[in-house]
Amino acid sequence: MGYSIPPNSLPITLRNIAHNYSSEDAILDFTHTNGTQLRIRLNPDDQPVMYITNRFTETRSSKTYFSHFPTDLVIVPTLAPFEEEEELRTRETAQKNRSTRLAARNFRNIWYRADPLEFEEFSELVAKSWPGIEIKSPELRDDGNVWMYFAENRRDREIYWAGFGFQVWLQVLTHLLRGGKDSTIIIDEPDIYLHPELQRKLLSLLQERHLQFFLATHSTEIINAARVGSIVAINGSGKTPKRISKDEEYQAVFDYLGSADNVEIAKLSRARRIIFVEGKDKAILRRLAEKIGKGRALLQADTLVLTAGGFSQWRRVAETAWTFKNVLGVEANIFAIFDRDYRCEEEISSHESELLKHGIYCHIWRRKEIENYLLNPDTIRRLLKKRLSSRDAIYDHDQILIDLENILEELRVPTLSQVLFHKQEYARQIKDTRHRTDLDNEAISLFDSAWKDPSKRYETVGGKEFIGALCRYAQDTHGITLSTGALLTELRASEVPNELATVLEAIDSFYE
Repeated sequence: MGYSIPPNSLPITLRNIAHNYSSEDAILDFTHTNGTQLRIRLNPDDQPVMYITNRFTETRSSKTYFSHFPTDLVIVPTLAPFEEEEELRTRETAQKNRSTRLAARNFRNIWYRADPLEFEEFSELVAKSWPGIEIKSPELRDDGNVWMYFAENRRDREIYWAGFGFQVWLQVLTHLLRGGKDSTIIIDEPDIYLHPELQRKLLSLLQERHLQFFLATHSTEIINAARVGSIVAINGSGKTPKRISKDEEYQAVFDYLGSADNVEIAKLSRARRIIFVEGKDKAILRRLAEKIGKGRALLQADTLVLTAGGFSQWRRVAETAWTFKNVLGVEANIFAIFDRDYRCEEEISSHESELLKHGIYCHIWRRKEIENYLLNPDTIRRLLKKRLSSRDAIYDHDQILIDLENILEELRVPTLSQVLFHKQEYARQIKDTRHRTDLDNEAISLFDSAWKDPSKRYETVGGKEFIGALCRYAQDTHGITLSTGALLTELRASEVPNELATVLEAIDSFYE
């Protein structure tokens, strides 16, 4: 029900592949975003086997396999110094060796035999990532060897004469060009040969060019610059890898690596921008920034993103900002973003103005919270349709519309109750002497007016509550799994609300 893999087609030896040298198979499991699960069994004494576990149809042809598990892996082989001399190879040999450990020994041949347009892309990537360098097309010399020069400060040098770091960088870029945006890149400890600035540049390049990659590293520079939640610590003494997202977990990783880095001090010392957000908004905000190509300041190493205690903690944000500037001498621009929750427009405007007096640019979401910006009806319906199709289930468009409206209606009364409560609380704070009935009637009138607009309902209800109810509905009714991450992935750039895009633009322009 799958494929037998010829051992000689694998880029590794099977001699010591079994787990802890036992006689049992080493098993690799992969789950695609479409729900398909792939398993590979490896054993030094048996033929390797690859098969899809949750399909009842046979997958013996490559066409059937890729229809179920569409993926493209680019494995970066061992990086090594260039050869001093490199004899001319055939086009077939150069192409075959491009993805193997012999790539370094055939580097000049790879680009000598490459398509001119691909080399032009490579040349532009080198110039962009290593300012002041111009890589030149390989040339065949009279002695039968292929030479390749680069220009630095108007001086031409053969690539063998370059430092090992530059040689490795050229190889890394070459391997990245083997894949496209949808390829999965796998690269093992490239930081061994790269100085800190290039390590951070490599991470940025991977994030910019590829949707998914696996990079094995011991570099604290890369760990510090990586997105929160994207780091998985693998420790031989543990049974399973651990995803790192909290500062104390970062510190534990640094302690394990024997680094003297302190997470907070390391980030704060180089911060030029400090952004306060609520809860787990940082991860969502960064992914939205990547999706629409705005808010790039969020992704830079000199941007420190801190978690604030929420809307009511705005004074603590102001005090922290004062401490950074006047006690620690950190000259950083500060931007604060808070959830609206169920507060009225008057309260929102008041707090934004108050923070601005303290030199802090502030934005309060006009929707309940950041998760509400993922609640696009078209996105939700499209995701449901894809998940149902992957299980060969029927997608009933009209019934889905009814079900989504039912979820909204279930949240209507709890949402209105919160709106009324916060209206009364704010009136008490500002000593509004109007009767409670008048305050309630004003809040109800505004709420009902917004609720008449179907799209406004998605803005008003609790985003987290709606997603939770949506996930329970999908599981209970259709047997499929949904999540906030799945909505983020499915959301198209054109579906990101204008307000959120404007805030990301403001972050960039505010820090220029």
